[in-house]
Amino acid sequence: MAASQQITSSRETGKTRVGNPCRAKAFSLIEMLVATAVSAVLMAAVLVVVAGVSRDRKRITMMEAKPQTAGIVSRLQWDLTNAERFASSSDGRSLILIGHGSIDRGTLTPNGRLAKVTYRIYDTGEKTTSLVREQQYLDEPAAPKPWRDLVATDARSIQISPVSFIAPEDAEVSERFGATLPVPQRVRLRIEVAGTLVNQELWVH
Repeated sequence: MAASQQITSSRETGKTRVGNPCRAKAFSLIEMLVATAVSAVLMAAVLVVVAGVSRDRKRITMMEAKPQTAGIVSRLQWDLTNAERFASSSDGRSLILIGHGSIDRGTLTPNGRLAKVTYRIYDTGEKTTSLVREQQYLDEPAAPKPWRDLVATDARSIQISPVSFIAPEDAEVSERFGATLPVPQRVRLRIEVAGTLVNQELWVH
């Protein structure tokens, strides 16, 4: 009877010893599966956050650029309205306006004097540019009083093209103002600033 009890106890003990490692291996596998699933969820969440930040950054950049381009368009439209003749370079780096759109340097108010206004893009660094408005008087050659004003940074191009008809006799080279064209009633403004392209038709006369 004692021997039988010993054999049973030994068998039970053997079962217990054999069963414990099996349960430990199964538990480790479950842990690995859970950890993998959690890692996948966390990585997906990180990707969603990064994509959201990227979209927000682009949105903010566009919102910051819109007021800048709106101000430039408004300023150009005023200069074009007060100009009689213009010349737009083929490379999109300069725009010349001749007329009575001069601004007093001290007060920054219009004074109606005959002047040459030039919008010019300058390279200010390896990858940076600036759009500058230059002005000089034409009604007093002895005192042109040239001065310049920064209009925008990161400007890539500025061009004006006629939309309404220009008579052939008006398109001839002016003896006084050189190779310029009369400003028509409608023009198309194409300007690229801070990655924003404006392609807009303007009524100026």
